[in-house]
Parts: sequence; C-alpha cells; structure tokens
Amino acid sequence: MGSSRAVAAVMASLLTFPFGAPVLAQSKPPSDKEKQQAGELVKKAIAKGQAGDHQTAIDLYDQAYKLIPDPPYGPPLLTNIGNEYLALDKPVEALKFFCKYLDTDPNGGMADFARAQAKITQDKLGNKDVSEKDVCKPKAKPVVVEPPVPVVVQPPPPPPPPASGGMSTLQLAGMGVAGAGVVAFVIGTYFGKRAQDNSNLITNHDPNMMWPDNINTIESDGQSYENKQIGFMVVGGAMIVAGAAMYIIGGSKKPATEVTVIPTKGGAGIAIGRSF
Repeated sequence: MGSSRAVAAVMASLLTFPFGAPVLAQSKPPSDKEKQQAGELVKKAIAKGQAGDHQTAIDLYDQAYKLIPDPPYGPPLLTNIGNEYLALDKPVEALKFFCKYLDTDPNGGMADFARAQAKITQDKLGNKDVSEKDVCKPKAKPVVVEPPVPVVVQPPPPPPPPASGGMSTLQLAGMGVAGAGVVAFVIGTYFGKRAQDNSNLITNHDPNMMWPDNINTIESDGQSYENKQIGFMVVGGAMIVAGAAMYIIGGSKKPATEVTVIPTKGGAGIAIGRSF
C-alpha cells in the first residue's frame, strides 16, 4: 500500500510538472531528456520491485534520483528507496532515506507519507516511544553507570618484633589500630574512585547529546562519594599513624604510654599520654 502511493507520486511528478514549473531550491531544472531517462528508470524499478528484486529496484531508483535530485522530481524517489529497503527488512537503511526526504523537501507533497513510514520504521527498530514529530531526531542513549571495582591496597608489613621476648599489649593494640586504619583508607580510596567516575561522566558529556534523566542523582551521588572519601582517608591515615606510634612505644621499656585517637570536625587526631 505504501509503496504504491510512493510510486504514484513519483510518476505524477515526472509526468505532470512541465519544464520551468516552480520548484523548491532547484539550481538547475532537469532537461526533457533527463526527465525522460529518469521516467524509464522508474518504470524499470517498479517492475523489479513488483517482481521481488528489491535491490535492483533500489539501484534503478538511485540512478533516476541522480538525474533529477531537486524538488519536486527527485525527493519522492527517496521514499521509494526507503520502501524497497523495508521490503528487504533493512529498517536502518529505510529510515535513512525517509528522513533524507524530510530533510530535502520538508513541506513536499510526500512529507506526511515519509513521516508516517519513518514512524513505522522506528517501531520496527524497537523505538515505539518516538513520535512522528521527532521521528528523525537521534535518540539519546541511556547513561548506565557501572559500579567501579574496589581498589585493594595491600597493607604494609608489620614491623619486626622486639629482639627479646614477645610483643607487649600496647604493640598488639597498635597493630590492630593500624590495620583498621588501612581498611578505612582502602574504603576511602574506593569512594574516591566512584566520585571520579561520576565527575568524568559529567565533564566528558557530549554537548550534542541530551543530558540523561538521572543527571541530578549522578551529581549528588558524586558529591556524597567525595565526602565519604575524605572522611575515611583522614580517619584511616590518623589510625595508621597512631598504630605505628603505639607499636614503637610499646616495644620500649619506658614508663607506660597511652595513645588515644580523637575524632575532630575535619577528620581525626591522636593524643599520647605517659605515666611516671
């Protein structure tokens, strides 16, 4: 049904528009010889399409289009090529030619037909939510943020035990505090990676593409990840320093020493006290 309408429009344009008739943005009207040659090619293309030889029909329509590319003669041939591609089950190629018609002659007599065929083609491609008004606009791809793989940081080897006897209670406690600090530091590194990924996603966004619907969520999540990164890394660093200090002091034979990790507004600090 659609192919017959397109063919009829092409034949009407070839047979009823006289030389010198008003056309749209046509730099050089085709000669009578070119119109006659194009008409013969169109007749052959129609016969090939009806016989099921759609690829040959496409080639013939293309040859005719090159002879008479300007409105009102040429653009309807683009819709015929689109229909032949639909018959070959090639919706991507078909959509290209329907949209090429709408770009070449948006107010032409076949504009409504080309737009309707483009909508049918978009449906075949799975884009059923595209309206006829936006049928030729590129569809923005959804942004999928993949969770990054946590970076595993190997903790530094513990310092060697004292030459004589076993480790003191303070040394054991220092190793525990330092180990917990390493874990906190690793967690901070992980959140830093996630914050950087979200930042890169916004910074490297193609200005020609639409922003994703969840852009505000991506931005707020990135800020949250950055805050967590700072908190964990500051606390983790302080705990590693405190644990090392506890281990060193615990290995000496000096008066008892007490080390305390003190949380602060900007992170954390340590306090060391000694009894005499």
